[in-house]
Amino acid sequence: MIYSGQAAGGHYQHTGSGEYICLPNDPEYDKYNQINDDVRSLMYGAEYETRQNPQALGDLHKNDVPCSVCLARGKTTLMIPGRTSC
Repeated sequence: MIYSGQAAGGHYQHTGSGEYICLPNDPEYDKYNQINDDVRSLMYGAEYETRQNPQALGDLHKNDVPCSVCLARGKTTLMIPGRTSC
């Protein structure tokens, strides 16, 4: 395993940020600029919605979805979102 984190992507009512990705648990921040602009793609943390059958799924309802990124043979490049270092 290369790293673990939390799954994130577009909101079910506010799409546009792309497919789900695995954000690391320890993000690094570069320079931050506050931008008051509604034309941007937002990412939201994924969470379990288990209202339909809470007994079978225990206490997962409204909890974050964990993820991990693993090493694949034959691949040479990896971009880790939310990080400024390798």
